[in-house]
Amino acid sequence: MRGVTVDRHFRIISAPFRKIYTYGVESRAPTVADDAVCEVHRKWDGVPMAVSQHRGHSIITHMGHTHNDWTERFRATVDIAQWHTVLSQWPHHTVWFEWVTDASITKDPPGIYCVARRENTWSAEHDQSADVLQVIADQLGIQHTPRWSETFAELKSRANQDRTEGYVFRTPHHTWAKLKTSWYLTQTFLHRWGPSGLAQRLQDDSIMASIDPQFRPLVLWIRARWSQYCAMTPDQRIQWIAEEWDLNNFGHDVRCGSFRFFWWD
Repeated sequence: MRGVTVDRHFRIISAPFRKIYTYGVESRAPTVADDAVCEVHRKWDGVPMAVSQHRGHSIITHMGHTHNDWTERFRATVDIAQWHTVLSQWPHHTVWFEWVTDASITKDPPGIYCVARRENTWSAEHDQSADVLQVIADQLGIQHTPRWSETFAELKSRANQDRTEGYVFRTPHHTWAKLKTSWYLTQTFLHRWGPSGLAQRLQDDSIMASIDPQFRPLVLWIRARWSQYCAMTPDQRIQWIAEEWDLNNFGHDVRCGSFRFFWWD
């Protein structure tokens, strides 16, 4: 469980999301059939914040921390009294938000987005009931995160075209996972290294062990087209990856160590 906060008696104060694994990247992510109908919502490019009700108080946390720069900035941004009045309607619960402050890659509109809530018990699952979250968002005057249902094949097609960070989805077996868009992975990859840094890393045989797992499919894709890559200037390589990787996203089942990647055309 990520960012759980407890009191001295090990009773939960803040109960955020359980760890949600990234499909096609992390081995513990679920396997999903293309015709499976999933519940889906946008993943915002923001900072995870949680507000919990504990003994008549609203406790603001960021990844389990009650006092850090993010919690202090959040307190200074919201109307604490109003938030307590609204959220105290759901005692013994934690409500989860994504706070978009500087989405330099996705350009998501700044704001606070209501994402989920969860009862403050060890066994509770997080609740993303659209009607309750809509009420919370409306009463707080913040953004609601829309939800919809579609097949996994439709979701993968969406992730190959959209210019967003990705999606969180729940399978028919009630397992949650994330799906990053090819555009976001490409932009993040290029943003971190740039032309010269990328060329150096790709020539390093240890790259697959040291690189963030979410980028491994992209590295494999480039290496499979190594002659094309080497024939280009650094700037041409960046442009080529940004354009072609979006179009030639996932399509083959490739294994690398303990990880398994799924490509689709």
